[in-house]
Amino acid sequence: MGILKRIKHIAVADVHNFLDTFEDPVSMVKQYLRDLEEQFGKAQQALSNQLIIEKRYESLISHEEEAVAKRTRQANLAVDHGEEAIALLALQEKINHEDRLLIYREQQQAVKQQTEQLTEDLKRLAELYNDLEHRKQYLLSRANAAKAIQHINTALHPFHINPIERGFARMEEKIWHMDTGAQVGRQANRILHEASMVKAQERISESAKRELEKLKSERNQA
Repeated sequence: MGILKRIKHIAVADVHNFLDTFEDPVSMVKQYLRDLEEQFGKAQQALSNQLIIEKRYESLISHEEEAVAKRTRQANLAVDHGEEAIALLALQEKINHEDRLLIYREQQQAVKQQTEQLTEDLKRLAELYNDLEHRKQYLLSRANAAKAIQHINTALHPFHINPIERGFARMEEKIWHMDTGAQVGRQANRILHEASMVKAQERISESAKRELEKLKSERNQA
């Protein structure tokens, strides 16, 4: 679809609904840019052809002007020599060249107007292309931001958040149990250590008593 048809299509339809329903906005802008590049290339070629035609008319006009001047000199020379028949032929040729000269000048003027129009169209196409190029970058930025926000919203959706929260809760509970188990283990070890120290103290005290009794018995016998 050419760019003029696409623009007409969008102008007739509801723009926002058309964009949301049928085409991706960024893809559309890229397509417009491709269409504009094609139209720009055609306009450049047409302008080049027009300039060539202008040069051609300049050459034709110059040729006819020289022919008119030449036939004028020939007619004057023939009259000076009393050769009226030759003078008439020269004057008729002069008139024919003047007629063609008039036609060429009119055609040249029309070609120049076409060239001016093509130049203006080319300028407008270039401006439109640059405008769409900037708008494309803007749309790309907005599209990327919208996608990022969409991903974030999807990640924050309850159906996605709840499993994550439950998973973290299970991990926290597991770590809590591990930590509690470690604390219980440390307390048990401390209790066992203290009990062993008490028993050791008790054993030391009984031994000391027996040694004391033995020592006292030996001292009494002496």
